[in-house]
Amino acid sequence: MIYDESLELIMYLYYQFEDCLPEGVKGGYPTAPKSLGKAVVRELVSSLTPDMSNAEFETQFQMTTFSKKDTLEFDEFLEVLAFEQLPDEIRACAEPESPTSK
Repeated sequence: MIYDESLELIMYLYYQFEDCLPEGVKGGYPTAPKSLGKAVVRELVSSLTPDMSNAEFETQFQMTTFSKKDTLEFDEFLEVLAFEQLPDEIRACAEPESPTSK
């Protein structure tokens, strides 16, 4: 468990992050990680956790970047994301299918 979350959920979030990169660009994590700009990160966070306020986002972003940059790599993005605010629908999308659920 990473971040006390399932690997499936972390991978789901990674693919969401990667989808925000320019077309044809792969995330490259962990050896050659790509980053997203602050505005794109805010859009992604908003789509995943619609209840996160702008003030909460700003606080988390500044704490993660120490005000030194305006981009985040995937691991930094996870630091900004409020896992406790992820809707059940997103968690359900990321759950592995059990053999009995087919």
